[in-house]
Amino acid sequence: MDFISIERLNYRIYAEFPKITSPSTFMHPELLQEIFSRPDFEAFIQEHEAAEVTQLAFQFHGKTPFPLAVALEQIQLRQKARTKIPEWAEKGCFLTAKGLEQCSSSLTATKKAEEVLKSFTRCRLLDCNGGMGVDTWAFARLGASVTTIEQDPWIANLLRINQKKLHQKVEVVHGEVLSWLDQNPQAYFDLVYADPDRRSEAGKRLAHPDQLNPPVSQLLSRLQGRCRQILLKMSPLFDPREGIKILPFVKEVWIISTQHECREILFLIEPGFKGQVSFMASACFQQRWFYGKGIPEFPKETWQDASFLYVTDTAFVLSGLAPNLPGVLARLDRGMYALTQELVEDFPGIPYRILLRIPEKGKALLRTLAKVLPEAHINISAKGSNVKSEELLKALKKKPGGNKLVLIRPETDAEVLLLEKV
Repeated sequence: MDFISIERLNYRIYAEFPKITSPSTFMHPELLQEIFSRPDFEAFIQEHEAAEVTQLAFQFHGKTPFPLAVALEQIQLRQKARTKIPEWAEKGCFLTAKGLEQCSSSLTATKKAEEVLKSFTRCRLLDCNGGMGVDTWAFARLGASVTTIEQDPWIANLLRINQKKLHQKVEVVHGEVLSWLDQNPQAYFDLVYADPDRRSEAGKRLAHPDQLNPPVSQLLSRLQGRCRQILLKMSPLFDPREGIKILPFVKEVWIISTQHECREILFLIEPGFKGQVSFMASACFQQRWFYGKGIPEFPKETWQDASFLYVTDTAFVLSGLAPNLPGVLARLDRGMYALTQELVEDFPGIPYRILLRIPEKGKALLRTLAKVLPEAHINISAKGSNVKSEELLKALKKKPGGNKLVLIRPETDAEVLLLEKV
């Protein structure tokens, strides 16, 4: 059952709570406190947390002393939270659909907190955008003294409720972070964590730092002289090298991925820093973390002895770093592909065996591929090249699919590789 169906069930709220006039007002902080503090409301959710929401809607229609729709929404959100933030589901935390969608996973939040807190023996930390509180939880869990600012009174109230459930001591402030900094000019922090809202009021995705809420340039200006470091989280779609150009004092760029998908791009900003920016890649693949750290280098490619090619994990592609594993002979196309002589177990990437190197171009390439590919289904990757994979499939009379991949690289003089998935 999706959230639209749950919203349709909200008519029950009108009969049970006459003071509620629309679904947007039933989440007022005072009313939230009233509903969520009911023992029978929490008991209902715990008793039916694994049940199918549609069945509950029919079974308990008109039979609960609290708004059934609110309970059903919480049940569904906790079911979804078990994979992303299982600690919240286990502790019975209250959630919102938007908050669950946009928050960090507990896995990435913990990894980020571990990395940034390494350089502090004690850390007084300001979280500029409280949200669902997952990052706040990770920082506090690892020993930071956290103050979190949340602009939405409803979300600030949820934060306070959930912090009690998580047995954490975090100072939750309802307010807008720029105004709060102006009103507290003596406040100083070791670390400031900023995860600006990347959606407009209409729900449109925003990318440029100064389109966000709060605008990044204004936030950095307010923080001048008031912290040692700033950890700024941007959209996974944001170009990290563009960020280096437009953001001041960037010391490090962190890229965190899980299961080959970029989850977070972070900029570690140290006011006054003028050195060379380094990158850090952290990739979680098959429950194992892989790392790379340093300044990206792309030496001359010598890879004729390679027998295996890997489509490298996103974190390493975006950072330009090589994973910390032995056996990598070379990397192609600025880190997108890695090559080895022997098959490397648990390499953070999709492995292929190199079957054939094809030097021919144009019609000669087409004839060679037709000879060596009797299969009806093949895959073609031609990113950055002047070849269109759809047109080549049509010329070869093939359909996409199967285990074989024709890799056409951007360089015009590069060999075409015929690969087979391991």
